Amino acid sequence: MFSLFYGLWKYMFSKMEFHVLILGIDKAGKTTMLEKLKAQYSNLEGLPPDRIVPTVGLNIGRVEVSNTKLVFWDLGGQLGLRSIWEKYYEEAHAVIYVVDAACPSRFEDSKSALDKVLRHEDLQGAPLLILANKQDREQAVSIDELAQYLGLKTLDERVYAFKAVSAFDGLGIKESVNWLVDAMERSKRTETLRLRAGSSVFRTDIVYIPPHLPCIVVRKSRVNLMLYDELVPEMHHMVETFLGLENGIMLLIRTSPLKAIH
Repeated sequence: MFSLFYGLWKYMFSKMEFHVLILGIDKAGKTTMLEKLKAQYSNLEGLPPDRIVPTVGLNIGRVEVSNTKLVFWDLGGQLGLRSIWEKYYEEAHAVIYVVDAACPSRFEDSKSALDKVLRHEDLQGAPLLILANKQDREQAVSIDELAQYLGLKTLDERVYAFKAVSAFDGLGIKESVNWLVDAMERSKRTETLRLRAGSSVFRTDIVYIPPHLPCIVVRKSRVNLMLYDELVPEMHHMVETFLGLENGIMLLIRTSPLKAIH
C-alpha cells in the first residue's frame, strides 16, 4: 500500500528534467556562464574565471529551478570540435547559444556556426536562447546591434529570446534561464521527447484492471507491487487518471501465481 502512494506521489510531484545544450564558438564564455549559473542557483561558488580552461569535449552542469531539473551540456566551441555538437541534438530540449558581444571580429564566425545549428533537423522546434555575453566590458555591443549581425529576423517561426548577460558578474542570467524553463514547459518538442522516451522503454501490452488481483505500476525503470483492491475507492479514480496522464505508463495485471501477461 505504501509503495502505491509513494509511486503516485512521485509521479505527481516529481520534478521535470530538461536537457539544455550550451553552444557557441570558442572563447564566447560558455563554461564561465555555466559556472556562474550553477553558483546562482545552488548558492555555491563556481570556478573563478581565471581557473576556467577551454572546453575540450563536454562539461555537464545540473541545477534545480523551482520544480524543474536542468541538465546543461556545455560543448567545446573550437572549429575542430563543432562536428560533435550534432551528436547531442536529438535529446536536447533547448539550446543556449552564447556570443561574445565584445568581439565584433568574430561575429561572422558565430553567425555561421549558429546558422548551421538551426538548420539541423534534429533540433526542429527546440526553443533557442541567444545570450550576448560579456556586457560587463565597455566594448560590448548592444543586443540590438548584435541582432543585426546575426540576422535574427529569420527566426520568426522559432521560439527564441535574445538576452544581454555577463557571465562574469551574473547580469541577466537568472532572468534568461527562467525564460528558457517557461519556453521548454510550453514547447511541443518537450512533449515529443517525452513520448519518444516512453515508447522506447515499454512494450505495447493489452491490459485490464479487475479487482482483487495483484498488479504493478511501471513508470520508467521503477516497479511497485501492490493490490488494486487495497485502494480506497477514491484512489481507484486517481490510479486510472494516473495511468492516462503519460504515454508509456502501464498498469500490468499479473494473475496468480504472478505469471506475467505477454
